[in-house]
Amino acid sequence: MRLSTLIPAVLAATLSWGALPVQAQGSYPNKPVRMIVPFPAGQATDMVARMLAEGLGRVWGQQVVVENRPGVPGMMVGKEALPDGYTITFGTSGTLAVNPAVIAKITYDTQRDYAMIHGGSIIPMVIVASANSQFQTLKDFGQRPVHDA
Repeated sequence: MRLSTLIPAVLAATLSWGALPVQAQGSYPNKPVRMIVPFPAGQATDMVARMLAEGLGRVWGQQVVVENRPGVPGMMVGKEALPDGYTITFGTSGTLAVNPAVIAKITYDTQRDYAMIHGGSIIPMVIVASANSQFQTLKDFGQRPVHDA
């Protein structure tokens, strides 16, 4: 199955599965919801976020506005948002799990500063390095930061 076919199918299944609990909430959301995407427009993460925002907008009956705010490290932009439930951040495994392992002076703690609402998609990824690199195992990434934020 092609990725372009798989992503909409997974999102549709995800949204239909989550529709009942959202509808049971009644008054939420009663105004537009802002979805911060810490990546530039047009990248794969942005496209998945926009499909999810469109589906959530239909389910909720409220507009979900995608706001692209690229930066390093990306999740910092969501950390500064009000925790009012009307601003959500579309994170990735890279921004939530990898960045803290490879950036020496990261200013957010994924366990403390964020609560995962739902996994929007599953996209396989791999980490590779040259055979003569300083990195020989995944553990090496956590011990030798690649760069400072």
